Amino acid sequence: MGVILEGIDEGFCQNAASLLDKALGKQGMDSIQDMTMFTAHSSYFSTFWSMVNKAITYVKPFGYAFITTFFIMYLFDAAAKDQVTVDSLVKVLIQLVLVVALIKNLDTIINAFLSVSDTLVSKFSGNAKGTTGIELQGEEIVDEWKASNSGFMIFLQSAIMWLLSKISMIAIYFAAIARAIEVGWRSIFAPIGVANCFEGGMNSKGVQYMKTLGCVILSGAAIYITAALGFAIVSGMLASPTADEATLWIACGAMLGTAGAAIGVSNKIRDLV
Repeated sequence: MGVILEGIDEGFCQNAASLLDKALGKQGMDSIQDMTMFTAHSSYFSTFWSMVNKAITYVKPFGYAFITTFFIMYLFDAAAKDQVTVDSLVKVLIQLVLVVALIKNLDTIINAFLSVSDTLVSKFSGNAKGTTGIELQGEEIVDEWKASNSGFMIFLQSAIMWLLSKISMIAIYFAAIARAIEVGWRSIFAPIGVANCFEGGMNSKGVQYMKTLGCVILSGAAIYITAALGFAIVSGMLASPTADEATLWIACGAMLGTAGAAIGVSNKIRDLV
């Protein structure tokens, strides 16, 4: 009977070691390096983005129609207020040419923003690789825990840590997917969104729309960098092969905090504009 119980206990310990490796070991920490959905040319994003580019071409005619509408409305409003002068007419005609050129080259401009975001991600990813220094081994941690914990309790704690790490990663992926969807629909409706550029100058609704779109696109890089920095902090906590139980729980908390920061960073970037 004792042999059977020892076998069950050892089975719990082996599974616990595997969970710790996946949650807080090098395997778990390096997973942030593989989050290729942050780049526009990734397999996750490229198919979706090709659909968005096609949709933009369909929406562009509506954008030109809205430009004409807002242009005529502006002229009528200025005439009603006796504000039509040669200078104001030249100014609004220049605005008309600029906004038409903007819509015509909108897909090129958006792709340029995406290229900047991709460059930031690749640069930061290249600098971050090889710096984690993780030495944590699940088996070593489990061996230390055996002195004061049963196999089942070790497995239970390891399972909770694994679950917390997965929740953190899912939250970061959720932030990335939500950002990709927002980039998509804002890009599709950009020809209409930027059409009203005739009132307010740099504070017009059209300019504000482009600023917001640019922030949403660049937020992909911000999410990645935030996640990478947070996981680097976690890696620093786990750099020792003898990290104790309290350190592991603190690391799990840091992972959850990283996920929260990654979700909120997009809104923070928009607040700066």
